[in-house]
Amino acid sequence: MRTLKVFMVVLLFIFSIANGTVCDIPADVGIVEGYISRLTDGDTVRIRAFGSRTEYKVRFLGIDAPETNYRGRSQGYYAELAKSRVGELLPLGTSVRVIYEEDKFDMYGRLLGHIYKDGININQLLLEEGLAVMYHIWPNIEYLECYSRSTEYAIDENKGMFSNENPLEELPFEFRLRIGKRNPNKWVGDFIDNIYVDPERYNEVSIANRIFFYRKKDAIDYGLIYRGYSTNIYKVLSEFIYLDFKFWEWVNAW
Repeated sequence: MRTLKVFMVVLLFIFSIANGTVCDIPADVGIVEGYISRLTDGDTVRIRAFGSRTEYKVRFLGIDAPETNYRGRSQGYYAELAKSRVGELLPLGTSVRVIYEEDKFDMYGRLLGHIYKDGININQLLLEEGLAVMYHIWPNIEYLECYSRSTEYAIDENKGMFSNENPLEELPFEFRLRIGKRNPNKWVGDFIDNIYVDPERYNEVSIANRIFFYRKKDAIDYGLIYRGYSTNIYKVLSEFIYLDFKFWEWVNAW
């Protein structure tokens, strides 16, 4: 049974190669090696470092899986499916390599990492299966382009939470904002169009293009240009003119 599961993971990895979405490991990163000691949810595990008593709570970096228990609330089916899938991919005792970037820990003390098992990027697998969504927060963006392609693949192929028949109603961060009764507080960049928008306007940026910034200055330093509300006004005006034109066209025809 274990051999079959390993075969299926490798098969999916080969499929990713065929689609050109395998993520190369960047040169300037840190590494922690250990084994899985506990499963928390679809994007969090605990690992115990080899040759050490140190145990890390690891938050999968660059992705966001549906919540199983955020302030006592769950996102339901896809949350449980993501957690179950991580349990299949990373059974207790599994040896892993954790790749971390510039910001090694988050505000909760969790190690932020890309999880590799036998050379396979587990974060990326979850993205391609539609069990997580890309979620990059500056400055940890080494895998930005690769994870963007994986997210686009899941969306285009209607995988998991992006299924046409049964889509996830809210992205995980939207769910947390609503349950926590908070407003968006991160500036949102588009690394393809090289623009950034106000936190509450995140929907103006494609899911697969988003970079989140805690500070406006960081978005500017990254080289992004602010896209103001005037862009939307132009759209509204152009649509109004078009509708006005169609109205008089209809009157004249009548």
